[in-house]
Amino acid sequence: MTHVGSGAFQNCGWFHDQPSGVVYFGKAAYAYKGTMPENTVLALKEGTVSFSYSFIAGQTEMNPTFDYPTLAGLILPQSCKYVDAYAFAGAKNMKFIDLGGVQYIGREAFNNSACESIVLPDSVRFVGSNAFSAPYIKAIHLNDSKNPFASHKDRHEKIGEGSIGLEAFERMVNHPRLKGIPIYLETPNELEGYAREILLLRNMEK
Repeated sequence: MTHVGSGAFQNCGWFHDQPSGVVYFGKAAYAYKGTMPENTVLALKEGTVSFSYSFIAGQTEMNPTFDYPTLAGLILPQSCKYVDAYAFAGAKNMKFIDLGGVQYIGREAFNNSACESIVLPDSVRFVGSNAFSAPYIKAIHLNDSKNPFASHKDRHEKIGEGSIGLEAFERMVNHPRLKGIPIYLETPNELEGYAREILLLRNMEK
């Protein structure tokens, strides 16, 4: 089992009997149950492949005593490829996210967090609407990838010369929520090469 929908086990005895903390169904992180200690850094175990829809945000529907967490940070393993919509939406104290080897990030998955900088790994292939929308984001780190999709490797490449594709970069630079946020290039380049990449990205703006 790799994906579980929101509320799949609502009012179910199985969920009621699970211990507090991250509740798994197969390899999917289905929900966080119980009270989360203040300033928690949630580090998911290797082997986790996905986070369910509203992993944290929707738990009040299944657990009336659920206290909204003071989640300070999140570390995803390389095995985690899928973060469904709204999974961590509204985690207003979450100041950093290590996205591991994630490939799919659903809409508003990390909406309204306290993160000031987002580093997207080379593995990312889809970012949903308002996935990182927040008043605190101050910078984006950007690079192409030497390796193909699902290679499980983080090898930076020059913009447009890797496997991600120019279309993905064009969508990003024109996303309305990212307008005005500075972009830091993390590509293997020299000054002249950086100048070409900056011009390339600016020419994508519509």
